[in-house]
Amino acid sequence: MTLPYNRLLKIVFIDIDGCINLGKGKPIDLIALKVLREFNENSETDLIYPKITFITGRPVPYVEALLQIVNGKVPAVCENGGIIYYPTQDSFRYLVTESELKTIKEVKEIIQEYLIKKYPGTKIEPGKETMISLNPPPKMNIEKFYMIVKEEIKSINKDLTVTRSLDSVDISPRNTSKLFGMKAVLSELSIGLEETCVIGDSIGDLEILEAAAFSAAPANAEEVVKAKSRYVSRYENGKGVIDIVKICREINKKAIGRL
Repeated sequence: MTLPYNRLLKIVFIDIDGCINLGKGKPIDLIALKVLREFNENSETDLIYPKITFITGRPVPYVEALLQIVNGKVPAVCENGGIIYYPTQDSFRYLVTESELKTIKEVKEIIQEYLIKKYPGTKIEPGKETMISLNPPPKMNIEKFYMIVKEEIKSINKDLTVTRSLDSVDISPRNTSKLFGMKAVLSELSIGLEETCVIGDSIGDLEILEAAAFSAAPANAEEVVKAKSRYVSRYENGKGVIDIVKICREINKKAIGRL
């Protein structure tokens, strides 16, 4: 096999929904988490194992639990870049301003009063502080719902950005993004984008996939994501993630001359 990259990869950022699990409310791949834990533990003493963390729209408590399972020691990006969580200190840092937090709160109230009534069955995901995640009404296609919400938000507030995953439409302050959060983590760790792998599956991951040195996707990823990824696994979800991190290990073996 020809390896797709030849520089040491120090960290892997993994999206959760569609990668570690099968989607909202669906099972997490426990075997994949076991492998990721082994990588993190081995990374303490062996450079061929990159450190594993998450980059997600999920809130801090969810990410904290997963990091405990995989024994993650490096910071994770939560709420699409609105918050960085530090597992070794069990602390977090907002990457949004007080004004932006106030705007998100106000828009959430408008959505509850107006948009949910206009589109019955729309649900706001609980537990998020720096962003709003909306699940579409039953039987509504996520892409159609995304376009609807995008237009509605444009009329409410021009300083917000709207993205989507496979299951939800996400509303965030305009200056907040997964890429913004990832760069903040990399800066704190003194790691460059050229030493970074990103694993994603939906259009909300395109920006970080394009920025990373080694971008990868599981087989279930959207076609546009596959087209932008340097490596696409033949396996879906967690099996695809395992395949990708093992490729990262082989890349690192080559980079330090162990192949």
